[in-house]
Amino acid sequence: MEMRINGETKLTGIIGYPLKHTLSPQMHNEAFKTLNLNYLYLPLEVEEDKLKDALYGIKAFNFRGINVTIPYKEKVLPFLDEVALEAKIIGAVNTIVNDRGKLVGYNTDAPGFLLSLKEFGVEVKGKRVLLLGAGGAARAVAYALLTAGAELVIANRTIKKAQKLLEEFRAVGKVSNILELGEGLLSLKPYHMAVNTLPLGMPPYENQMPPVDFTGITSDFVAYDLIYNPAETKFLKASKEKGARIINGFSMLLWQGVLAFEKWTGVSPPVDVMKKALGISC
Repeated sequence: MEMRINGETKLTGIIGYPLKHTLSPQMHNEAFKTLNLNYLYLPLEVEEDKLKDALYGIKAFNFRGINVTIPYKEKVLPFLDEVALEAKIIGAVNTIVNDRGKLVGYNTDAPGFLLSLKEFGVEVKGKRVLLLGAGGAARAVAYALLTAGAELVIANRTIKKAQKLLEEFRAVGKVSNILELGEGLLSLKPYHMAVNTLPLGMPPYENQMPPVDFTGITSDFVAYDLIYNPAETKFLKASKEKGARIINGFSMLLWQGVLAFEKWTGVSPPVDVMKKALGISC
């Protein structure tokens, strides 16, 4: 079935910088085409000094909605007309719906992350999890883990940012400690799972990984990297070599996309089609 573009086509897309790596357009456009929906999803690379103008443009061009990725998940908040409660608590937005000229911000990363854990059969309730990073994506993952009953330890290069996250999320769940990521290696042995939300491992940092020590981890350990390009980062490769279970960012990308699709269209997308578009085996 060919995609049609005409005067009735509803526009969606993704804003971020850079966007050369994004796989969201192929995932959503394949789903639109399969359901015969007259929608189109576009990559919209936006430099930071044009962010405000870009969001006004979403209204001007009557986009139905957009996704938001690095580095704008927190920076879009002041330019939105309304922010859903969960996104407000997280402090980051990755999905925007244009509700008849009113831009409403949501966070589908957090529930998408939990759906990805469910897909892989990972239970985090009562487990100790190390969160690497404290940015917009980390905030969504932290919220998801805490609401699922995990005990969280946050590690970040900027200790003030980790401290801020701890203070803001203290009421959500148990954040037991914050650690500074420095020159020394941080042991993964005390944890059931580690989640990397840092850009270390993706272009142009594909030859880098978080400063962690894999000594002592076992097959019970879960290494989760939000990066999906490359599919196996140095962090995941090193974890796999130690026998750990590994999960890359394809799963979270998929499920946050499923939830965003539903908000824009009001219908459930064909998940298997979206998986295939991402190159994930069904």
